[in-house]
Parts: sequence; C-alpha cells; structure tokens
Amino acid sequence: MLPAERGHCWKQPNGFYYPPAFHSNNLWFSNVDIRHFVIEPLFLPIKPLDTDPFQQDQTAVNNRYCTHSTDMFSASFNNIDRQTVLNDDDGTLTGLQGSKGGTNYESISINEDPYFNAPVTTSECLSDVGVIPKANPIPFATATTSPYEWLSTAIIADCAVDRKVECRADNASPTMWAHDCGNSSCRGVPLYREYLTEAEFPGARPQIRMMGQDTAQRSTLSLNQGKYYIDTTQDCTTQGGCPKCTQYKPNGECETYENRYRPSVFLGGHTYYVYFVYATAKLTAPGNIDATHQTYDIYVGPGTNDAELNVKAVTVDPNPPYKFGTPSDSSYIKPVHDNYYDGKSLLSIDVDLSGQLAAFTASKPKFCKPQRYCTPKGDSCVCKNPGSGCNDADCAWGPNDIDCPIDPNNQNGMLCFGFSFTMPRNFTAKPLAPADDLFVRYTTNDYFLKDVTFANGKSISPNDQCVYPPF
Repeated sequence: MLPAERGHCWKQPNGFYYPPAFHSNNLWFSNVDIRHFVIEPLFLPIKPLDTDPFQQDQTAVNNRYCTHSTDMFSASFNNIDRQTVLNDDDGTLTGLQGSKGGTNYESISINEDPYFNAPVTTSECLSDVGVIPKANPIPFATATTSPYEWLSTAIIADCAVDRKVECRADNASPTMWAHDCGNSSCRGVPLYREYLTEAEFPGARPQIRMMGQDTAQRSTLSLNQGKYYIDTTQDCTTQGGCPKCTQYKPNGECETYENRYRPSVFLGGHTYYVYFVYATAKLTAPGNIDATHQTYDIYVGPGTNDAELNVKAVTVDPNPPYKFGTPSDSSYIKPVHDNYYDGKSLLSIDVDLSGQLAAFTASKPKFCKPQRYCTPKGDSCVCKNPGSGCNDADCAWGPNDIDCPIDPNNQNGMLCFGFSFTMPRNFTAKPLAPADDLFVRYTTNDYFLKDVTFANGKSISPNDQCVYPPF
C-alpha cells in the first residue's frame, strides 16, 4: 500500500472476502481526522437457535449512522462484510505493533466485531473521529487492533464440488449445499469461538457464519491458537428452506430455483473437508517454530465411532474444481483425547502445523513474483536488477504470507493442509445449541497466558495523534 495523506474507507458490501495477507507499511497521514473507517453491518446478536443471523439492529443503526433505513444492512450485507483485515507491518496505520518475547511484528487491523474479541486488543486509532490512544470515554471505533495471528478456515462438502450436483439426490430433489453463499440468502455454516474473554465469561456464545463466493466453499477468519465449534445441526428450516431447481442450463447446472435461499445442510454418509489458507510454520529463531495450532469440535451426534467418522489428514487445492490428496506426513492432526470421538456427540481434532516447516519453507521462493523483476533470496524475495528502478521491498510482499504450500508436482497448484471427516450414515440435521462446557476462558490455553502484547508503532507524520504511551 502506498503512502497516503488522507484517510481510507473500505467500500462494503463488496462480495469479496479480505484475506489476512494484505499488508501496509510506511504510511503517512497528515492533518486527517480519520485514517481507516470501516462501514460495518449492525445485526442483532445471534443466539444459538436463531434462524436468521442477518436481522438489522435498528436501534444501533439509528445511533450510529446518518442513514436510518430499515433494510440498510439486512438487504445485502452478510458475514463476509464482517471480515476486513490488514497487516500493519510497522505500526504506521494503527500506531501499534505486536510483540512477543521481545520480538516485534505486524499488528492486525480487524473489524470492530464481538466475534473477534481476544484478551489483548484495542480500538484502532483514528478508525473514526476522536478515537485516539487512551481516549476516555472511548468514542465509536470501526476497527480493532490485534497483536495475534489470523488465518482462513474453509469447509466444503464432497457432493458440492460438482456444480451439476449441489448435494441433491436427483434433479427432483432440493439442493442441500448450494454453490453460492455470498449474500444473505445463504445462512452459512455457524462457527463458534469457544474461548471467551473475562468480560464474556460465562454466558457468551460468539459465532460467525462461514460463507463464500459462488464456489461451494464456506470460509471465515480464525485465530491462531483458537478453539472452535463447527455447528452441523442446521436443517432446511433454519436455513430458510432447501429449494428445488425449476430450470436447468444446457450443461446440467441449475439456472433457476423455486426460492432465493441457498442452504448448507450436513448430510449423513457424506464427507466434508476442512482446510486452512494462510496457515503457517516459520522459523523465528534457532529452534523456535511459530506455527498454526488450533482445535476443532464438530457435532456428529451420539452412537458412532472413530471408524465410521473416518478422520483423515488431507491436502486441498483451494481453487475450483478442487483436488484432494493425502499428505506425506499426516501427524499434524491428532485426537484431542484418546479418540477423535468423545463417545457422546463430538468429533474433536487438534491441528498443529509445527512439524510442517519444510513444506512452507520450500514453497516460499515459488511465490517470488513477478518473475520478470523478482528473484528468490533465501526465504525472501529481492529485485533481479536493483538498478532498474525496482525496490527489494516491492518483491518482498510475494512470499510474505503464502496461501498454501505449492504442489511439488504442479507448480500452478497448491496443497493446503486440512482434514476430512464423514458424517454418520444415520445422521439427520436437527438444530441443537452447543454444549455449555465447550466455552471456557482464553486463559485455559497457555498461549494466551504468555507475554503477547503491543509495542509502539512508527510515527512518520508530525504531530501524530496515534502515538501510544508505552504498554
């Protein structure tokens, strides 16, 4: 991102999911009241058994915005529009960098949304007028600064890969997992954050809906070291309805449905793939590997076993038509307990990519592009001809946050790490609230007890309002 003298506003809704790989550096703001303003959809809090997650909070809209239309957000906004994220490499956007163990790194600018609450966050400086360090009382902010690492978690059904199928038994059957999940006609897959802050505990049940563009996958931002619950219990009723196709294209794809809703219903006997984009394993110091580590609980119902659930480590090429494979090393997934299945209703999987450093390291040079100007140097990327007007910093962005390791057999393909599971054959989706004992304090995880905090950012412009006192 180029240096700027004026503030920046994200346009939403936009149908585009902002991945955690956008970086800013060396920004200059002079005489501005707002640096980074994000228009956010204001929905009523979602309860576990709510059938419509996109109900506009009219009171909040009236208090926050000049426009007070009753369908300002409910008509077109959705959970994709809750995921604006930027990496602030030097603190010149937010005023802060992340810090752990004496090492400083980028901070994250993320939506001011309760779902993204974590132990150490703060309102982003000048994300609205008057939002400055230590402002008391804190005025409205539109973004949060976070010192943690975020990635994208995605899920897709085996039967949804083919556009001509869309998870239906035949052409006369309703669609159970639609391709398009990019607007409020799709309720998405509920993903609950199990770790709660001290202010949220007990009682909070923070969730977001995994959604996506017209490619059959559902995805969302997730917190490294986080713990999540994938709700598989939503049925056609809570999804607005599972429509039948009323008109087909010549190639066999559906052209017209009997209603506007696009469901995401989990079906017995079908396999689902969970995979991770912008996950990482990197060497931060000799003997110290910083890697993605998360836990996932998935409702599969009572009366099954590990063999029927058939949990496997998989690789996924995240680009349609998708390709699924078997990794050479499957040790990155483990049962949370002695088994994947708890004997009652939950499938629990621990994902730890710390053993996959070699795959990420070997792939980074492949992201050194454009090849005409840039060339690999170690695990970084520099100019081929420094005297040609190219700057090493321009090339360094390529391998900074790679999507997924490169497929060694196909340099144009990727192999995202993930896992698959098969729903029990007798499973029938029926709405059920997640168990209360899943939700615990962040501080039950040692990672969040460590010294993860903020460091002061870099001030470039004179009289900078976003200069923080030492934390």
